This record gives sequence, C-alpha cells and structure tokens, in this order.
Amino acid sequence: MNKILIFLFLISLSACSSVTNIQESFRAEDYDFTLLYNSKIKFAGTEKIFLKEFVKTFNDEYPDAKKLNNKLFDLFSKEFKYQIPGVKLSRLESKVPQVLQGDLSFKNYNQALVDSFFSSLKSDYLIFINSIEISNTYENSQYYNAATSSMSGSSLEDCIISIEVKCWDVSDQKRLLRFKGLGRDTVVLFSYLSSLNDAIQNAVAHSVEYIKDKAI
Repeated sequence: MNKILIFLFLISLSACSSVTNIQESFRAEDYDFTLLYNSKIKFAGTEKIFLKEFVKTFNDEYPDAKKLNNKLFDLFSKEFKYQIPGVKLSRLESKVPQVLQGDLSFKNYNQALVDSFFSSLKSDYLIFINSIEISNTYENSQYYNAATSSMSGSSLEDCIISIEVKCWDVSDQKRLLRFKGLGRDTVVLFSYLSSLNDAIQNAVAHSVEYIKDKAI
C-alpha cells in the first residue's frame, strides 16, 4: 500500500512539474481549420519586445526590431514548409491595425479602415506576432560530494521565449487563434546567444506545430 502511495505521489509531482509549450487563450470553435492547408498566409512581426533577461545579448544581436522580425519570418517560413507543406507564407509590408492587436471588437472603430486593410492582404489568412518576451529561469540541484563528504549544489539557467501569436481569417475578418508559443534552452558554458536563438527557434516550432494540430 505504501509503495502504491509513493508511486502515485511521484506521478503527481511529475505532472505538476511538466512544462507546456503552448498557452492558448482563444480558439474559434465553429471553424474548419483544415482549410489552412494549401492556403496563402500573410505574416507580420512585432515591435512589442519585452526584455526581462538576456538584455545585453539580445540588444547586441538584434539592435532593432527589423532584424528580429526578419529572423522570425525565416523561421516561420521554414517551419510551415516542414510541418504544413503547401502553405504559401509571405511578408506583410504594412502595419497591423491596432484594433486587431488588442481584444477589442470592431464596434466604434473605423470599419472602412479595417475593410481596406483586409482587402489589401490578397491572402486567405493573417498570422502576426503580437508580442515577444524574453526571460529566464534557474534550476537548482543538490548532490552529495563524496570527495568532501558534504553536500554540493549546481544551478542551470534556461532562456525562456514567449511568442504571442494571432491568426485571422481574411475573407470573414474573423479571429481564429490567439496563443503563446513557448521555447527554452539551457545556457551551457556562457553560451547566451546560442541559447537565445535556440529558444526562439523552439518557440516558433511549437507555435507552428500547434497551428498544424488545429488543422488536422
């Protein structure tokens, strides 16, 4: 009986400590996501960048939002080509209207401006990055050091990337998905830049995988 209780306790700990790669906040329930296949998608980056950690590393590598958005577009293009063949992704040259970035409806907004924006896309869907956040976390561990007959400890730092993604149906002007794709990578031997870029790539891969799962 005790062994069973211990086993169940360990399972509960494992479930609590598991990390999800997606934080979903909205999904249209009455939509056929299989229509995403063989579609044309406009993609837009973001200027909303929140740096909680890795500030120097990020600013050295990405001195402006344009360089980061170029990387995001390349990563999303590769992931779509790999995970959802047939999708044609192209870059949006204009800015996404503010009303689409927030959670407001089109009520009391310039509908003519919204109509003009959607009609200019010449695509089936709009996918844009609403914001990106860079943070970190530490994992501390202790172990017995036989050489010193004492307890020793170590600490590992992970770079954490959170990308907020929004997906819209262009013809219906309908919001389909809003979620955050998460990525992480452990810093090894002061490899801050490598960990930053790997975490960004992981977040993008998880985001496209989530979109693909909705389209099955």
